[in-house]
Amino acid sequence: MRHDSRFGTLVVGVECLLVIGVLTPWALSTSVRDNPGLLTFFLYGIPSEFIVALVPHEPAVLYMATLHSPLTVAVVAGAGTLVAEIVNWQLLSSVAATSVLDRVLRTRPVARVGTLFERAPFSSLWIAGLVPVVPFLPVRVLAVTRGYPRSRFLVAAVTSRALRFYLLGIAASAVQFPVEGTIIVLVMLVLLVTIPSAYRFLQVTRVPPGTERPVCEPSR
Repeated sequence: MRHDSRFGTLVVGVECLLVIGVLTPWALSTSVRDNPGLLTFFLYGIPSEFIVALVPHEPAVLYMATLHSPLTVAVVAGAGTLVAEIVNWQLLSSVAATSVLDRVLRTRPVARVGTLFERAPFSSLWIAGLVPVVPFLPVRVLAVTRGYPRSRFLVAAVTSRALRFYLLGIAASAVQFPVEGTIIVLVMLVLLVTIPSAYRFLQVTRVPPGTERPVCEPSR
């Protein structure tokens, strides 16, 4: 019997370590805070696009677009997204045949997009990646559990998000989005989106001890 009830806690724990690893140099180094480089931005993008993000990507995109061209920002952020989604795919694939993802598949957000994903999987992934208010986790889980090709998934996930970052970068560079505004957006997203999403993910993936079993196991 596999003890996959720890999956949610493991995901959030690993992401916390990633966030700490990226933000520690920023907190300790004045030069990094005053002029964050593209490497820091790239590394920040990995936990931002993890299965459940603990740090929002958009505020960093808005800020970096005032220092670099929108195209550069989109390419670097897209590269971070690619690394994150490769890891996401592997993590979700490792528990695809267990009761953990079975519980996720039964949640309302996944059920809502299930029919649409069956009809147009690439379009569903692309729209979810492009539109910030559309959650990406449901279509990500469906892509893994329904056997959608990983290469197509990565293309949809990276190109859609890169376009979103590019458009955000154009807007930020055009209006010279202030640092204060970036901080306000960051705090609002963490409080209204990031923390509630992480909490729901932990609740859904938490399986009482002794009840884990593969989804395909016949009931008795």
